[in-house]
Amino acid sequence: MENLFTVKEAAKLLTIKESTVYRWLFDRKIRPVRIGSRSVRIPESEILRIRGEAGIGA
Repeated sequence: MENLFTVKEAAKLLTIKESTVYRWLFDRKIRPVRIGSRSVRIPESEILRIRGEAGIGA
């Protein structure tokens, strides 16, 4: 099973603001996993994809 991260954790891993993660979710630049009707988690594969696109080291 793949690791899932909260918006706060994802922002820290990507060294960006939480508001940026929320904006990317809204703009569908990040594919989240829905937990219930309102909660979302960011899959590790999405973190790695974004880091690769941005050229951010692992």
